[in-house]
Amino acid sequence: MRVFSLVAALKKSGATNEDIHLALASGQRGDLLDMHPDEVHALVVSDHAQAVLTLKQRIEVLQVERNEALSHLQKARDENNQLHGNLKAITDQLNAALAKIDKLNREIGRLESRMDND
Repeated sequence: MRVFSLVAALKKSGATNEDIHLALASGQRGDLLDMHPDEVHALVVSDHAQAVLTLKQRIEVLQVERNEALSHLQKARDENNQLHGNLKAITDQLNAALAKIDKLNREIGRLESRMDND
């Protein structure tokens, strides 16, 4: 009850949750007050409500960060697909050029063979 008393007094004075935690960690305790159980419950619930609100805010921030990351990932995938398509087109052109070179080399070989026979 002395812990709740200290927490209530610090909250009334405008202390932050961090200030309250530091006070409790240093061993501070409040005076025993005649508090109604509903007041104690309200005090505990307000701490939980604040914690829930903080967690909800953190979840919202994480969701925004996740959506941004997914957007960047999709852009990277699109770029990767485009580069893959470009690579395929270049590979096809290279294969066609190699086929022409091979055909020209065979033609050169035939012409050289004719010249040697003449």
